[in-house]
Amino acid sequence: GGQRSLLVVVDQAEELVVQADARERARFVELLQGAIASPVPVWVLATLRSEFLSASLRDAGLVDFIQDTVLVGPLDRSRLPEVILGPARRAGLEFTQGLVERMVTDTHGGDALPLLAYTLRELYDRERPDPQVITDANYDAIGGVEGALRRRADLVLRDLAECGVADRVLPTLLRLVTVDAEGEPARRRLARSALDAGEFEVVRAFVDARLVVVRQLGGPA
Repeated sequence: GGQRSLLVVVDQAEELVVQADARERARFVELLQGAIASPVPVWVLATLRSEFLSASLRDAGLVDFIQDTVLVGPLDRSRLPEVILGPARRAGLEFTQGLVERMVTDTHGGDALPLLAYTLRELYDRERPDPQVITDANYDAIGGVEGALRRRADLVLRDLAECGVADRVLPTLLRLVTVDAEGEPARRRLARSALDAGEFEVVRAFVDARLVVVRQLGGPA
């Protein structure tokens, strides 16, 4: 057959301007440009949050690297029922009448989509009398779209307090975020080796609650 091509996906490329210094950024771009110039056709797809676009365009190396751009806008609210019902049907779940409309009303703007996804997963995992039907009572019990994540975080904090490490929670979580030059919050990766025993206990509790992500067990958080 014909020559195969390679697709390299650089997810959350804003970390190049938020966390990497100029030397690291230049080296990364150099490696990608070298790959593109190789005999094997290489495509690079980078995703970048819109609030970091201006900071990225100030870096000449990144500007030269970008060839084509595609703007992905917020999901139209009219499609939210599809986002909710499609996966539910595949999982064999149903919602009581009017509940989907409540969830759509509670989901405000594109930034709320991760909260909606978390809410749906909480509803999927929750025990209920009829395992195939999600009710308004189930939805209210987890706090709805706006309260599901907060409720879970509060439960994790309570459990950590009972273990005597409540005072380590905020300092540890603050190590996982940073603020860029524009004053926007962004995540910060940490290696497992950068955490002491108490910090790792905190991180593990939030990982188990799906509030913090690790790339691999014992790997970077």
